[in-house]
Amino acid sequence: MTCSEDEISRFVDVANKAADVAGQIVRKYYERAIDQLPDVKRKEKGDGSITKAAKREAEEAMVAFITESLPTHVVFTEETGFNHSSNQSPFVWVLDAINGVREDFRTGFNLFSFGTMIALLYNGKPMLGCIDQPIRKLRWVGVKGKPTTLNQEQVVAVACDDLSMAYANLKQPNMSDDARVAFNRLCYKVYVVLLDTTSTTYGALACGQLHLVADCDVLPWNVLAAVPIVEGAGGVITDWEGRELLWDASQIKRGTIRVVAASDKKTHQEVIDSLSY
Repeated sequence: MTCSEDEISRFVDVANKAADVAGQIVRKYYERAIDQLPDVKRKEKGDGSITKAAKREAEEAMVAFITESLPTHVVFTEETGFNHSSNQSPFVWVLDAINGVREDFRTGFNLFSFGTMIALLYNGKPMLGCIDQPIRKLRWVGVKGKPTTLNQEQVVAVACDDLSMAYANLKQPNMSDDARVAFNRLCYKVYVVLLDTTSTTYGALACGQLHLVADCDVLPWNVLAAVPIVEGAGGVITDWEGRELLWDASQIKRGTIRVVAASDKKTHQEVIDSLSY
C-alpha cells in the first residue's frame, strides 16, 4: 500500500497535534516541579513521582486524540501498552510522552535532554517520526522519503570527513565484556564523546550538531520516531549489525535494540566495522 499525499499530510497533522496535547501537559507538570524546588523531596521515577504522573497523563491524552482522529489505527504507549485488544491494523502509533528523564525534569537542568517521541509504523516500518522538546519548543518531524524539519524548517545532517573528527554521543554499555570492549574501542576512535543518549540527541544529529549516536540498550518506543528524522536529514540509522530498525507490533517485545545513527553512510559503515566483535 502506498499512502497518498493527502493521507501523509493528515498523519503529520495528527502527530503535530498529539505533540501539542502532550506538550501542554508536560509543561504544566514541569513548571509545578520547578515551583516546588528546593523544598520538595526529590523522588525517583516511580509510581508516585511527578514525572510518572506527567508521563501517564500526557500519553492518555495523546491516545485519546489519535484514536478519535484515526479510529482504525492502533496506538501503543510505554506506560499502558496497546489501546486495542486486537491490533491488526497495519498502522501503529508508538508513543513515549517523556523520554530521557532523569534529574533534569525534577531540577530544571539540561532542558534539551528529554522529549516526546511519536512514531507511526506501517507494517512494522517507521514511516513518520516526531520528536518534541516541549520546554524549549523544538520539534523535529520526519516522513519517509521527505526532508526532515525542525520547527517547519528543513535541516540536514553534516557528513564527517573522518571518524577521528566525529562528535559522538554514546551511551556506556551494560552488557557482555566483548560488547563493552567494542564500544570502548569506538570511543577512542572519535574526536569528542558526549555521554548518555536521549530522544533529542537524534534531533541534534539531524541538525548537524553531531556526527554519531550509538546506544546499546534501547527500547523500541525510545528510538522508532528517530528513524524517519535521521534518514530525512541524510543520515543512516540501523542496529549494530547494519539492519534497519523494525518493530513487529503484533506482540509486545520488550527486548532492547543496539542502535547506531550516523550523519552519512561512510561514517556509519566505519562505526559498524568498529563495533564488530
